[in-house]
Amino acid sequence: MSKNVVSSRDSLLEHLKDGWVLGLSSTDTRYWIQKPDLGCGGETKSVRSTAVDILLREKVIERKNRPNDPFYLTRFRLVKK
Repeated sequence: MSKNVVSSRDSLLEHLKDGWVLGLSSTDTRYWIQKPDLGCGGETKSVRSTAVDILLREKVIERKNRPNDPFYLTRFRLVKK
C-alpha cells in the first residue's frame, strides 16, 4: 500500500485529528486529505471511499462546506461531541 493512500478508518481518523482536511471532488468523485487545508498547497493523500463511508455511518464525521467553497468540492469535519 502506498504511503500516499489512506485506506483504513483508524488511519483516516488519526489524520483528521492531526489537522488534515477531508474533501470530495464532485468532478471525479475522489476523496483526499490535505494539510493545512484543501486547495492551499501542501501535502495531499488519496483516501479510500470505504474509510469515509465507515466514519459517516458511525457519525464521526459530517459534511460541512464553507460559504465560499466552490461548487465542485464537498468538505467534511469531525463531529463535535
